[in-house]
Parts: sequence; structure tokens; C-alpha cells
Amino acid sequence: LLEFPPAVADGLVAIGNNGGRVYALEADTGELRWARRQRGQIASSPAIADGVVFVSSMDGALTAYTAGGGRELWT
Repeated sequence: LLEFPPAVADGLVAIGNNGGRVYALEADTGELRWARRQRGQIASSPAIADGVVFVSSMDGALTAYTAGGGRELWT
């Protein structure tokens, strides 16, 4: 279930779904760049700033991933 709109910046589309998955896609081709799993459901749009994708989840976590490769920076 995609309940909230994606975030789009710098050629990246970031999407979170109700199942707790985060997807980062190439904006021009739709090709999957990376995917990660959060512990809780995602009930908001991700945010992208300065090469970082920020995702909040229903378990109270806010997680930052590198936009390029999806490496977790912090939670």
C-alpha cells in the first residue's frame, strides 16, 4: 500500500509503503537504486536533503540513508 506521495530530488524518487519498505528509484528510468526495510510501518512521505533520504516509521524511528546507495547513516 502506497498511502503517501514519494519524495523526488536530484534524480531520485524515494517511496515508503505500509509494509515498512523503502524504495529508491532512478527518476528518469524507474530503475531500482536500492531498497531497505524499516521495523515499523511507514505512514508518511520520505524527505530528501543534501544527499540523504530521511524516513520515519510507526515504531517511532527516524532513519537516515545515503541517497546514492541506501547505507544507513543513523536511526
